[in-house]
Amino acid sequence: MTARQWQQPGGLSYWQASVPAQQLPTIQPFAELMRLRLTADELPWLADASYMRIVSHWRDFAPERELHRSSWALAVVVNEALGVDIVDVSRLASLDESGRTAELARIAAVIAAHRR
Repeated sequence: MTARQWQQPGGLSYWQASVPAQQLPTIQPFAELMRLRLTADELPWLADASYMRIVSHWRDFAPERELHRSSWALAVVVNEALGVDIVDVSRLASLDESGRTAELARIAAVIAAHRR
């Protein structure tokens, strides 16, 4: 997945393509992920701590840089699909294994209830 921070200060958007339109046609992986019909099988990825190759920063002169995690993007997908901010990745990261399992089960139950 790619994203681009176009200006300062500013966040980044997973929706933005990283290659200018005049170059070869590209696929925006995040947009494709949003089009998928995710199932409860993908929910364990919300607890994944893997980093993506995305770094954002506030301003060039500010020393802080933030590496983005894959779970953050999946949380956006789930929250956007439901129209509710149900996934809190900070909370998931702070839980122990049994707490994460219980939280993922709660999220799966909410998703199942929205599908009816």
